[in-house]
Amino acid sequence: MVSFLWKGMRLERRLGGAWFLYLLSVFSLLTGLVYLLLEAGLTELMQDQSYSMTCAVGFSGVLFGLKVLSNHYYPGGVTYMMGIPVSNRYASWVELVLIHVTSPGTSFIGHLAGILVGLLYTSGPLKTLMKHCAGFVTNGFNSRPSTYFNSSGITGFSVFGGGHPPYDYSDNRTNYTASYTGGLSEEEQLEAAIRNSLNDREAPPPYGFNLSEDDRRAEEIRWRRLRRFDS
Repeated sequence: MVSFLWKGMRLERRLGGAWFLYLLSVFSLLTGLVYLLLEAGLTELMQDQSYSMTCAVGFSGVLFGLKVLSNHYYPGGVTYMMGIPVSNRYASWVELVLIHVTSPGTSFIGHLAGILVGLLYTSGPLKTLMKHCAGFVTNGFNSRPSTYFNSSGITGFSVFGGGHPPYDYSDNRTNYTASYTGGLSEEEQLEAAIRNSLNDREAPPPYGFNLSEDDRRAEEIRWRRLRRFDS
């Protein structure tokens, strides 16, 4: 497990957390599958049913696969095994034999299956196949309807590769502006706004409402300003 922590930290930084999790899942499945295929092949080749009667359970096969990946992404250097320097390029193979000799109860075929899965990733088609599968799943996820938003909230639905895109108001922007401004320039719009404001203030008071003397003077001043502005 210490070896797994060391390899996992290096590979996760190199590959990314999501891909590393994906890699562990695939390696766990393939290591068991390759183990079964190797046991079945040895049974047929050696005509010995003892290979089919044995089984192994554990995570060490995946660790051997990760060791192959670690040596692939970080080449060079040596690993000391029982005080003997071994090149990292061959470290997984030497460790395979060394563990089998020093610990006879371990599964030689299970560890070999992990190494083969690692080689399928680094030198075989496994990496390309995993990328295609990940791309297929990602495209399938993106093809589901999703909402698009603007400052007013949800405005509709968008579908990857089809559907109706949000309405583009750029074509009608000129006509809309012209209808809103009446075709007037900025100065003319300002004058019209001032005139409308003064006219609104000049409107007579509601029925039954009597203006005071100060209000009448204010209205008279506004009326004079309006006449001066119109002139």
